[in-house]
Amino acid sequence: MQFDPDAFGFEMKIDESLEYADAQNEKASWFSFLFGKVKQPIPFTIPIKYVQNPTTIHQTLKAALANRYERAATETHPLVNSANVIPGESGTELANVDEAITHIGMALTSATQRMVVLNVKECPGRTWKQNCAKPFSWKLLMAWLRFIYRICKMGR
Repeated sequence: MQFDPDAFGFEMKIDESLEYADAQNEKASWFSFLFGKVKQPIPFTIPIKYVQNPTTIHQTLKAALANRYERAATETHPLVNSANVIPGESGTELANVDEAITHIGMALTSATQRMVVLNVKECPGRTWKQNCAKPFSWKLLMAWLRFIYRICKMGR
């Protein structure tokens, strides 16, 4: 996926960078330039002045990647007329959002490294300790136990 830097809230302060560059140049008079008595300027680097908002990066990531890569885990369901269950499926979510925001910020200010790899992790479907997984439904558990109780009661 490709994004415009404006989508991440990245704004360059061009005026401040140019002011820094102008302050580094020696002022030569017009007559010195006319008679060829101007010294060769010393090369220097100009730091990029910019403003970057991490919350905007986070919001853009959530909006752009939620439909494509984030999938909620499904819960386990009991099978009707059976003592078996349908296991839940695991879900996926963006792994380590803070690290992703840091890497995107570095890519926005880099002249050569402009690509960021975002990792997606899998969340198990049966554990509720993960952020994206749902716990087992108590209503379904109670219905399942009632069904097993009725089967056992009929078998006697």
